[in-house]
Amino acid sequence: MAIKLEGVPRNVSMHAAGVLIAPDPVFDHVPMAKSGEDEITQFDMTELEHLGLLKFDFLGLRTLTDIHKTIKLVKEIHGIDIDFTKMTYDDPAVFELISSGNTEAVFQLESGGMCDLMHRMKPTGLEEIIAGISLYRPGPMQYIGDYIDCKFDKSKIHYLHPAMESILSVTNGCIVYQEQVMQLVKKLAGFSTALADNVRYAMSKKKTDMMRELGELFVHGGTWHNGETVPGCVNNGIPEETALKIYKQLDDFSQYAFNKSHATCYAYVTYQTAWLKNYYPAEFICALLNNRINDIAQIKKYMEYAKTQGIAVLPPCVNKSRDVFRVENGALRFGLGGIRNIGVAIVKQLVDEREANGEFTDMTDLFERCHTFLNKRMIENLIKG
Repeated sequence: MAIKLEGVPRNVSMHAAGVLIAPDPVFDHVPMAKSGEDEITQFDMTELEHLGLLKFDFLGLRTLTDIHKTIKLVKEIHGIDIDFTKMTYDDPAVFELISSGNTEAVFQLESGGMCDLMHRMKPTGLEEIIAGISLYRPGPMQYIGDYIDCKFDKSKIHYLHPAMESILSVTNGCIVYQEQVMQLVKKLAGFSTALADNVRYAMSKKKTDMMRELGELFVHGGTWHNGETVPGCVNNGIPEETALKIYKQLDDFSQYAFNKSHATCYAYVTYQTAWLKNYYPAEFICALLNNRINDIAQIKKYMEYAKTQGIAVLPPCVNKSRDVFRVENGALRFGLGGIRNIGVAIVKQLVDEREANGEFTDMTDLFERCHTFLNKRMIENLIKG
């Protein structure tokens, strides 16, 4: 993503903390291109890191707009202010909804596989949603069965060393997160946080030689390349054979380990969408439809789903509909902007005319009052709609 830095000379780099540092001559020779008013270049992420630059990944989620639109609708219709920052994220009704498998339109849980996983897992807290999001990926999927079995039968949980329990109990003895790998090497072998992050990096990037060196350091201790001295598991009283098994387990699991902080952010959005769906289903689906007003396939999908949930969908009407979908006495009124080849801007003019001069009495009245912006094709599509 190109970011324009106002007032920053082309040959000035930025420190990760955001402090300007001395000009780097390498930037005098970087090929630049124009994207609108911005100057951009195409260094890949690895090269950027070697240059000492801070890399940002910006993730845009349409779901955040779904939530925002739903909250506005609830305020408009019911006069209720929803503030998720003041919630405790432990409502049993929300977890019952998720456990039922009825997770259509719930963030991260829409797919058939995730519906099935939540139904099997029966989550009772946010921590389990975080684990489910992290486990349902190509690598760690193989451990889903172990996680669920151990959840419902704690006697099946086995730790290679008692010191691991305090870190892995939250995930039923399974290594799920990168942060757990870092905590384990710190606690068992005495790694610093910085060196523990090297383990995470080596494992996630499959740096075989680096992994071998760190493994020796983990088991027997020693001095790392930066001069840091590590006691190692053996010197901390852990038998060598056990230490080797632990590191093998770390290696096997952490190739697929997920970043828990990332999964946690996702889980919060998952909970919010599930909460809105549970308590304000009509408003929630209305927001989904309005956020996809130009996508006919998505409109059809969510209209059909609304019907399965007992929410009526009222047909489009030039005297009742607005440009977007709206909730009308607990039902969904089709928005005229969702009709193909009409356009929201045109519909807004029609609605403005209706509100200013009253409902249309017949087709002739509609033609006479709206002929300046409605053409023959639009009229035909309104009729078909």
